[in-house]
Amino acid sequence: RPTRRARQEHVMARKQSQPPRFDPYAILKALERERVAYILVGAFARVLVGADEITRGVDLTPSTRGDNLERVDRAMEAIGARRPDGREPNVQGTDYSREPRVELATDHGQVKLIPEPAGTRGYDDLRRDAERQPIGQGLRPSVASPATSPACSPVPTARKTSPYCSTCAG
Repeated sequence: RPTRRARQEHVMARKQSQPPRFDPYAILKALERERVAYILVGAFARVLVGADEITRGVDLTPSTRGDNLERVDRAMEAIGARRPDGREPNVQGTDYSREPRVELATDHGQVKLIPEPAGTRGYDDLRRDAERQPIGQGLRPSVASPATSPACSPVPTARKTSPYCSTCAG
């Protein structure tokens, strides 16, 4: 019969191997605390406009102007973000011509940073038609508009070839 300590070690090892519980509020609060300029795209954005699907992460297009990427780095540090290989995000120092999307694991779920989704010029393009969505806990993130971004349309066929979809981007 395993000892109490052995059972505790087994439970801890199992918890560490499981992905973190998805908490979009924690991710978005970190971005808001640092005053990051961003637009939500991808599956979570579709959920916010009525799609019936499940996601484990947040896809976003940050503004690449000024010190916004530095603020993204601070927000990602606050939620324990790391690249798949364990490195720190270093969003500000990323060469987006070679790495068009940055995938991160955080303490609250996945985050994908897509500065310039295919078919767009990035944040400025998306911002024009983005809509602020009240989602509770005092958060009103900007969400890519379903009218101009098929990836955010709740109609499944519209997002399959969308340049705004994180699986199509990059």
